[in-house]
Amino acid sequence: MPSPLISIVVPVYNVAPYLKECLESILEQTYVNLEVICVNDGSTDTSLDILEEFRSRDPRVRVISKPNAGYGHTMNMGMDAATGDYLGIVESDDFIEPRMYEILMTAQQKHDVPVVLCPWFDYWTDGNRKKCAFPRGWRSEQVFCPLDRPQIFSGNPAIWAALYDLKWLRDNKIRFLETPGASFQDMSFSFKVLAKLDKICVVPDVLLNYRRDNENSSMNSKHKVFCIFDETDEMRSFFDLACDGNTRIRDILFKRSYEVYRANLKRIALKYKLGFLRRMSQETKKHFSDNECDNQFLEEKDILNLRALSRGVGRYLLRRSLSPFYDVTYKGNTRRVKVFGLRVKKSAHRGAH
Repeated sequence: MPSPLISIVVPVYNVAPYLKECLESILEQTYVNLEVICVNDGSTDTSLDILEEFRSRDPRVRVISKPNAGYGHTMNMGMDAATGDYLGIVESDDFIEPRMYEILMTAQQKHDVPVVLCPWFDYWTDGNRKKCAFPRGWRSEQVFCPLDRPQIFSGNPAIWAALYDLKWLRDNKIRFLETPGASFQDMSFSFKVLAKLDKICVVPDVLLNYRRDNENSSMNSKHKVFCIFDETDEMRSFFDLACDGNTRIRDILFKRSYEVYRANLKRIALKYKLGFLRRMSQETKKHFSDNECDNQFLEEKDILNLRALSRGVGRYLLRRSLSPFYDVTYKGNTRRVKVFGLRVKKSAHRGAH
């Protein structure tokens, strides 16, 4: 009986310095029944030339080239072109260990699960690397329902550290959000996968090298800074359509949204923090009214923070003790509130400071 075919989608956009190492690592896999679908998203460097070179060397390589339309569109095009039984995703600036797909396929065949996950190395070009488990701290092969271990929804989505049953993805209509020029589009994809799984397998082998020093400009781009809100909206839409009102998934979704908002607030450029906080406050207020803050996965301190956030940016900053970014001055009967040096509120006040 022939081995199942794995379709590996490689999204490519201006990654010439890393692309050869990535493709070599795929073609050198001990599991050989592969098709490698490289989707060139309008690269302006020599990435397409490199892809054509590899296509001429190995018939398993397919190249699709298109105008730039963003990561979500690129991934969906690659998934639509896939003819395999299973799907792998390898980012074009990463590279994988030689036995990655052999190990993942062995686990899939053993446990008959739609998805198998593995840990990875955070990798730097100077050769340094650090092991990152997914989820952290799990050292043995395990099969479980994600809803029974909700911590798996947290942290890096790590959609590339996995093997997926392609028919299962299609049957559950799990695709990427197509927002041109956007970022964070792995976030909603990962949530959809985990929310629909009855069981998943996690193997202990560290099988992928995730490059950490090829940072894009998402945290310094005004447009991309707010894309995380598009992703959480997509997650909510998927919940409404496909999760049958499961309150456990709803509570995980709310907690996950708060986690990613808070994490990105720390990372984004200072000049965008106030606008991001205002949007956080709007989103929290909207969903706090649905009593989602009272959920089984939030600690009491998080509930208090969310309650403050739903009442305004100033209350949240005071609650979080972010006073270096928050300033209140009084002049006569006027109170001026500034956050990150920008005026948030100007109003009359009663009494002294």
